Amino acid sequence: GAERSVSGIPVMMEPQLVLSPAFRSTVSSAMHKLGGAQIKITARSSLVLDGEDIKVEQLDLDGAARISCVLGASVTIRKLTVHNKGRVLRELSQEEMASPATPELLKLRGYTFDIVEERRIQFDEPGVYVIEE
Repeated sequence: GAERSVSGIPVMMEPQLVLSPAFRSTVSSAMHKLGGAQIKITARSSLVLDGEDIKVEQLDLDGAARISCVLGASVTIRKLTVHNKGRVLRELSQEEMASPATPELLKLRGYTFDIVEERRIQFDEPGVYVIEE
């Protein structure tokens, strides 16, 4: 990924992948859900998978996507292409750094990510779903 300077400290810009505890209850379960998948994610991208039964077959991501499902929903991402503006790294302002409302984790790293555009796919009812677009 590309390198960027934040408060004079070099930061490698790599894809941000968040696999929720429900998605990856064990390492082997996560590997089963992602194993053999054709996944292309650019360095500026972020992906959140949140749900117990989500399986990825083919994903092309340049931007931000969040896919979630309730317990009892089974989601197969057969083919999904997402290209959007995604999330943008932003250094915290002096005011944010001094504010007690700013979480300590953000103060420690000195930056956050603002969501400019994010594709959200959410399944709120149990059932079997296939994403193919």
